[in-house]
Amino acid sequence: MHEYGITESVVTAVMDRMPDATISCVHLEIGSLSGVIADSVRFYFPMAAEGTNLAGAKLEISEVPARCRCGSCGAEFEPDGPIPLCACGSPDAAVLSGGSMRILSVEVANGDGQRAQAHPG
Repeated sequence: MHEYGITESVVTAVMDRMPDATISCVHLEIGSLSGVIADSVRFYFPMAAEGTNLAGAKLEISEVPARCRCGSCGAEFEPDGPIPLCACGSPDAAVLSGGSMRILSVEVANGDGQRAQAHPG
């Protein structure tokens, strides 16, 4: 259920920024180390959007692989699990990418059926 709350937060954020627009698509970026399961967000999105200006909108998710830098040896690497561990054995890793989730853009359906893209932020 963790992802349902996150999905509701996405819907609320878009509604707060664009309360009068009819939203046709939301583009999210979800990092592999963010702790958010993309398939769960896809599942919950229609439920969270029901009764809002996002009802019926598509959800497009880009999944970003993690990239880390080792604090001990300086090597950059892609972790192979949820705990970044360098090949040198050190757990001292800084996450460079893939550690967050963000709304990339939102598509708005215009009254004439055309779509326009907005970047909330």
